[in-house]
Amino acid sequence: MEVREAGSGRNSEPVVAGTIRVRAGDDLSAVVHADASGGPTLSTFSNVIQRLPAGDARLVVRHTAASRPVGVLLDGRMLDGRVRPGNEKARELRSGRHRIAVTRVGTNQPLVPPTDVEFDEGTATVLYLIGSAPDDSLGWIAQTVRDVSGAPSGVPSGDSGLAAPRPLADLLSGLAVPSALLAALGAAFVLRRRRHPASA
Repeated sequence: MEVREAGSGRNSEPVVAGTIRVRAGDDLSAVVHADASGGPTLSTFSNVIQRLPAGDARLVVRHTAASRPVGVLLDGRMLDGRVRPGNEKARELRSGRHRIAVTRVGTNQPLVPPTDVEFDEGTATVLYLIGSAPDDSLGWIAQTVRDVSGAPSGVPSGDSGLAAPRPLADLLSGLAVPSALLAALGAAFVLRRRRHPASA
């Protein structure tokens, strides 16, 4: 896989290149983003979400920002362990509105202001931490995996590669997005790759 800046020729130097191994039945998100030092990198995540009991939802936080490991607060309580760049943390929770915040590891110093997120029953809401900590431009983009009460049927992808099946204003209330955030994103986007088993 090779990623180039928009408008670049196909023979130009890629911003980032890498290999994504996709097996039959895989459902993956491949994300080109800034690493902890600000350079471009590629991370892949599995979208296979464990089935949820009735009335529950799931939060998945994926660290795809130019930042050191972070802590994630869910309703004021820290998720177990730090979230490192290119990694994720998940938590099952009751459907409804919950407050999410990001802090520096070992402190209560916020890196992203507390954000109210609506979690629908039977869905997994994937929040990607994006932007740059040194530039004070950290923020979220969202992706929703629906029908998690059964086998996931797929991952809807939104316009311009920012996977948002409904407006972020509806999903994330009270979130102030810095004007520098879009510039900090650079070539960051979310891709969906799925390979089905060949039919007999």
